[in-house]
Amino acid sequence: MKWSLEGVSRAKGTYYRLNRGRRQGRIKLALAYVDVEAAKRALVRIQIEQDHGSIARVLELHQDRPSAALTFLMDDGGLELADVDPDYATWSLEAYVEQIYGPWRSNEAPRTWRSERGYWTRIVEQIGDVPVGKVSPFLVADLVDGLMVVRGPRKGESASGNYKRLVRAAIQACLMYAYRRQHIATKPDLGIFRIKGSTRGVKAKVPPLTLDELRGLLEVSDPMHRVMWAVGVGLGLRPAELVQVHWEDVDWDERLLDVRGTKTELSSETIPLTPIAHAHLRDRWEATGRPASGHVFRGRRGPYGPQGYRKALTRCVTAAGITRHVTPNLLRHSFATIAWSLGIKLDVARRVMRHASEAMLKKVYERPPPSHLVDHVKAFALV
Repeated sequence: MKWSLEGVSRAKGTYYRLNRGRRQGRIKLALAYVDVEAAKRALVRIQIEQDHGSIARVLELHQDRPSAALTFLMDDGGLELADVDPDYATWSLEAYVEQIYGPWRSNEAPRTWRSERGYWTRIVEQIGDVPVGKVSPFLVADLVDGLMVVRGPRKGESASGNYKRLVRAAIQACLMYAYRRQHIATKPDLGIFRIKGSTRGVKAKVPPLTLDELRGLLEVSDPMHRVMWAVGVGLGLRPAELVQVHWEDVDWDERLLDVRGTKTELSSETIPLTPIAHAHLRDRWEATGRPASGHVFRGRRGPYGPQGYRKALTRCVTAAGITRHVTPNLLRHSFATIAWSLGIKLDVARRVMRHASEAMLKKVYERPPPSHLVDHVKAFALV
């Protein structure tokens, strides 16, 4: 397949790019603002690489390091691809993580990378000088077996099995990325050795709040926390979303709320206000002088943080006579179960909670107690 050179005249000059294919399958490789001779050299060189079957390496290089790819394509001194496309398998693990994997991971999954970086500090200390292509299951098994606690009362003791598992998972993710990008030739499998103590125990799920328990919780709470619990359960908001509710997010006429969520693509959506959430929000709005903007939930020191109301929730739960452990997340979990008991369709609950599918609601949230199922099975009568 032939490549073509395209130039677009702009105020700054002529913007060049290389094109291959047509319509949806077209590949575009930007050269930016270069002189016409350099652009022509790039066209000749990329066609040579296409004919020699090495075009994939050029495109990969352009994705990872655009400036190096352009230097290679527009060079007129016989520069070889091997000179700018290094053998990543020979790079040290520390260099590879710092220059290749780390930047990609921080851009692809920034929240995950913030946690993962701590594990890489320990990993690099131990095997940072090992070439990426030489990282083996035996090497990683020895690494995790030797991990020790570095601070706290358990300093000097062996790290927990779950911590070791997470360290191994970080290395596995890095090597899988290297394999997918063809930086190493062998698909890694670091799970062939079992990590003692890493098996997760099965924890009993805490039953969500029932409608009667919610009523009791609201009755014993002060005005501000009463609104917080009503909105948390009434809309199924995540703790971080609940504390980010602003007055300007509420559309009183349409009874809608713009959720300031960041966890998933669907988190930041507009949802309908349920009657319980609307009524309590409206009372709070009236009582505070109908503010046009600002945080809805504020403590003495300012707006609440995601975990700032945990103590208040525990205090109110105890006052309401609820004996089991109730967390801020359980308020969200309770929404779907109460919605189920009220006959609200599962798809409606999913849209309010902003899940991509109903699977999460079925597995995690929709857990009515057996006593609530009695009326639903009365039709199963054979006598």
